[in-house]
Amino acid sequence: MMKIAKYIISVLLFASSLQAVNKTGTTAAKFLSIDVGSQAVGMGGAFTSIANDATAMYWNPAGLSFNKIGNVYLNHSNWIADISFDYFGMTIPLRGSQVLGFNITSVTMGDMEVTRYGNEDTDETFSAANVAVGITYAMNLTDRFSIGFNGKYTQETIANNHATGAALDVGTLFITPFGFRLGTSISNFGPKRKMTGDDLLVPVDVDETINGNNESVTGYLSTDYFDLPLL
Repeated sequence: MMKIAKYIISVLLFASSLQAVNKTGTTAAKFLSIDVGSQAVGMGGAFTSIANDATAMYWNPAGLSFNKIGNVYLNHSNWIADISFDYFGMTIPLRGSQVLGFNITSVTMGDMEVTRYGNEDTDETFSAANVAVGITYAMNLTDRFSIGFNGKYTQETIANNHATGAALDVGTLFITPFGFRLGTSISNFGPKRKMTGDDLLVPVDVDETINGNNESVTGYLSTDYFDLPLL
């Protein structure tokens, strides 16, 4: 009986480790999970029920409706390996505790050298960039409860390949009579996406181990679909 229990535990541990490995690096538009705002980063991302400025469009769009003043937020961060992260947000109060917002998120990188199999010195360079453009709407349903939406269009570009698509963020905020703020949000809800582009056209023998391949026929390499980083 003890051997059976040990065997079951070993199988469960092995299965969980496989699941962890399989999920590693399998999301598209990973830049959407980069935290926005120095205050939020300093709080370890515990900002869903607090954000009420232009960064709320990232953390919880519902928080905008409790801010009656327009707000503009700019953020620039220099990362390692010549990677730059930038965020711009602007909110405009409307009538009836409604707020409209606009935001742009971008991650850019310096030029990198192109290397090819059998020809590493190409004297060519390529770049990679990610951008998301969003529009936000928030309103108070009661004097204590609000809801907000942020729709965005995202694009990832690597050399001549790209992946585009839309995503939606939804948030709610409830201010209790005791002063507690309860916030919930779901970010990056949208369909799977994959990279497409001219660089996936390969004018060589795709698989040299298979007889009958014609090197003059262009092969097209298809990438897989990946989920967005749901937060």
